[in-house]
Amino acid sequence: MKKVKFSVSPLYKLGNIDFYEFMQSQIDRIRDLSATELTDDQLKAIIATILGLMTNLNKVLVRMRKSAITVEITAHDQVRDNSMRALDRSLKVHELATDEAILRAVAEIEAMLKPYGKVPTQMLEKETQSIDSIVEALESRRFAPMVALLGLGSYVTRLKNDNNSFKACYNERTTTYIEKDTSDTRELRNQIADQYSLLCDYVEVNTRLETKPEFAKVFTIIDTIRKQYTAQVGRSTERKPKDKGKGEPNE
Repeated sequence: MKKVKFSVSPLYKLGNIDFYEFMQSQIDRIRDLSATELTDDQLKAIIATILGLMTNLNKVLVRMRKSAITVEITAHDQVRDNSMRALDRSLKVHELATDEAILRAVAEIEAMLKPYGKVPTQMLEKETQSIDSIVEALESRRFAPMVALLGLGSYVTRLKNDNNSFKACYNERTTTYIEKDTSDTRELRNQIADQYSLLCDYVEVNTRLETKPEFAKVFTIIDTIRKQYTAQVGRSTERKPKDKGKGEPNE
């Protein structure tokens, strides 16, 4: 009897994307074996089951990446973009005024807005934060008299309401779908992990018994990729403490 044993699996330490790539790389390499090399029906059945589950997992991961961007959210975003542009244009109308008080008010508000840049072009979450800050500033004790002097009150209210409408739509969409997608992902990962455990047990036993040459080849494929990903996880863990304090998230 041949003495073989798989190296430790990194499966449960991997994030969703790495989990998918780890599994898919093994399945792809095994399926690359020719029909004459891969003949065991039970082995092929397990691989087919894993492949089907992987297809479903990929659909969920794609959905997770797209769930925040929908037609409804895009429509709400366009509305608040227009409200921000309307405020900017209404402010610029007063740039040619002759009244010194009006010119000072325009200059101060423009100076406050300048650091935010082109707000409508920002990413969704960043734009939301920018508009919240802008509205808060314009409603503050310092800027409220200037807003009243320039007749911008209705534009500020419009921007605030449209931003709040966007937030309500965005938060409802993301909360609902994130909860469902997280649940679906966890369930699929568990199912894939069960089938993967079955695959590895089956391959290891048959490799030890030397029942068919194909099992030794599959064993080598699985073990090689396990070692590669285990090393990758190790390198990532070593980097994390060094990254802290640099403003970069550790995932």
